[in-house]
Amino acid sequence: MSEERKKVLEMLADGKITVDDAERLLSALGESDRTSAPHSKNPIDFDGLESSIRSSVEGVRRTVRASMPHLRTAIRDASPDVERIVGEVTASIPGFIEEMTRTIRDTFGQSREPDEERFPAKFERDFTEEVTIEPGAQLALHNPRGTIEVITTDDGSVRAEVQLTVHSRDDDTARAAAESVQLAQEPGLDRLVLRPVFPRGREDATYRLDIRLFVPKNLRLDLHTTHGDLLLPEMASDLVLGGDHGQLRLAGTSGNASVQHNHGKVEVGRVAGTFSLNAHHSSLELDEAVQETSINSHHGHVRVRRIGGNLVINSHHGALDAGEIHGNAVANSHHGPLTLQQVAGDLTVHSQHGPVDVRQVGGSLRLSSEHAPVTVENISGELSAQSSHGPLSLGAVGKSAVVRCSHGPLVIGPVNGEVTIESDRGPVHIRGAGGRATVRASRGDVRIENPAGEVLAENNRASIEILSSDPVRSAYTLSNNRGNISVALPEGSNVRIQGFVRRGQVETNLPLEVSANGQQGQVVSGELGAGGASLQAEVESGTLTLRRA
Repeated sequence: MSEERKKVLEMLADGKITVDDAERLLSALGESDRTSAPHSKNPIDFDGLESSIRSSVEGVRRTVRASMPHLRTAIRDASPDVERIVGEVTASIPGFIEEMTRTIRDTFGQSREPDEERFPAKFERDFTEEVTIEPGAQLALHNPRGTIEVITTDDGSVRAEVQLTVHSRDDDTARAAAESVQLAQEPGLDRLVLRPVFPRGREDATYRLDIRLFVPKNLRLDLHTTHGDLLLPEMASDLVLGGDHGQLRLAGTSGNASVQHNHGKVEVGRVAGTFSLNAHHSSLELDEAVQETSINSHHGHVRVRRIGGNLVINSHHGALDAGEIHGNAVANSHHGPLTLQQVAGDLTVHSQHGPVDVRQVGGSLRLSSEHAPVTVENISGELSAQSSHGPLSLGAVGKSAVVRCSHGPLVIGPVNGEVTIESDRGPVHIRGAGGRATVRASRGDVRIENPAGEVLAENNRASIEILSSDPVRSAYTLSNNRGNISVALPEGSNVRIQGFVRRGQVETNLPLEVSANGQQGQVVSGELGAGGASLQAEVESGTLTLRRA
């Protein structure tokens, strides 16, 4: 450091010049340039998040040490772009879910409601269709109206027992229309389609087919029905199922299951393979899916007991309730509560207008929430979170934590690694930090308990309070504009203190030197213990309190 620079800083500490005067002098000397972390346009890899934070803060530490007037700039530069880091990950959630659910089959066909006034006559007819199908082929049946009930057989035969109901304007027309209905067989490559055939050009009747389908347990099925139930026992094959305006019940299968359903309840037992659901105005009760699971639900409650693999779930206007997830999970929720009991791997959550309640995350958590409270009890890995207009209550974090929040209180910790917080209009409470703690806040009190490493904190229009039960031996860099700073220093702390209050006062019960700054404030300096770590504090307007813990 040049002699001219030392002289300027001494004049500032003695209160002979103001902070603005010191900045102008240092600028004239050509030594007040601030070092800022380069802004990368490339997406941040969350796996390297800890090293990114460390590099950003280390690059600014030299600026922090330069002079007291630069504290706010130093803290600002030390914080990574939290909004960009979290946003780049969470922005991909809806697209990811759409990609996962794109392969789910669309709804097949529509059917008219029977009009009793227009078609008062009813005729019923029962018939059976025997089916010959090649081994390994798939049987497809799309019923335009009525129930499909699957019954498994041991003899390997396939047949369809049909109960046909026809409504028309008179008995003769209803009987003639019913006699013309067939269940045609259309063989194809590895696929046999059973297709209901109705009289052509006749709009004077409505039809309902309630079908009992007898099949081997291991036959692959593609079944869809409208205005009726779809009922299946325990199967041992891959299934493609769909329904509209009815219940869908699958006892389970040792294969894969893909379900498309609208306006009705879906109940599924154990699926040993992959499971996918695309549902509108339908609730889901899923007992277990052993492998990959994808759920896309609109206006319906989703309850899942256990997922053995990864889970991707997208819900609109409905509650999500999942128990055990033994892989990674991605959850996108709009206007509905989200509850996750246990996620063994990594968890990514995007929530809008719905509360989030997560108990245990075995990996890392990436969270984006708007207009709703968030509660997370335990995170074993890293945390990256962004929240607005809702309280954040985050429990223990096993590694580092990066959080950006606004218009809501934040409580986090203890955190084993580094903590980086950016907050606006909400209090921040850090319950322990194993590494460096960096906080930039505005209009919300900041409270940091038991920081084990370096602390960099900046606030505006609210207080900063640092409490430690162990002796302080790490650097503190604190800056507040129109707010108080309070630091508790336990017996045995080794720090070198330099504090500046521009308008306000210094309160201390420690053996430190306090003097006027020549304006309306005070300057405090001195050493505790062996000195060593630097404690720098700057208050624009307020009180600086340094006390024995």
